[in-house]
Amino acid sequence: MKNILSLLGITALLSSCGAGVSSNAQLVIDRSSVSLQSDYTVDKANVPSNYQQFIGSSTYSGPVICDDRATPMRLSFGYFGDIHSVDVLLEGSAGQKNTSMTNIRSTDSGSNISISFQTPATSVPLSVEKTHLTSQAIVVVPTANVIGATRVVMVAKTSTGSRTGELLTNYIPVVDNCPS
Repeated sequence: MKNILSLLGITALLSSCGAGVSSNAQLVIDRSSVSLQSDYTVDKANVPSNYQQFIGSSTYSGPVICDDRATPMRLSFGYFGDIHSVDVLLEGSAGQKNTSMTNIRSTDSGSNISISFQTPATSVPLSVEKTHLTSQAIVVVPTANVIGATRVVMVAKTSTGSRTGELLTNYIPVVDNCPS
């Protein structure tokens, strides 16, 4: 009984410290280590005001998801314990979800996992506002424009089927056109 109470206390402590803990405490994921990265980057993309809350400013430089082409991505995180599988899906800033990822590969060092995948062109959920464009409204600009923000929602599982709660990555901007 004492061991069960100790285990419950440790689980509660880890949960309050920002760890993703499975229901049987066989798996602990450090939330602060969960990271989403892209192989494409932009410099000074324009960020409309409705996405600044997710991006943090009116311009953005850094990794992006390209809406006009497939984008190689990496999800990585540190863990302790028994990990059997990880379910991941993409979530747009307005809550839309999508599982359209290809070429999924993973590497596991025993304490860190890296999952590589691609998002096909025009597949990420991003909450584009509906507008009516005319040919006169289309302006060719050399700068990328942020048209949304997407993150990964993941749930890790142990070999006995115990699951962590949902863990969320940072948002990555989706841009209309990536530089070549």
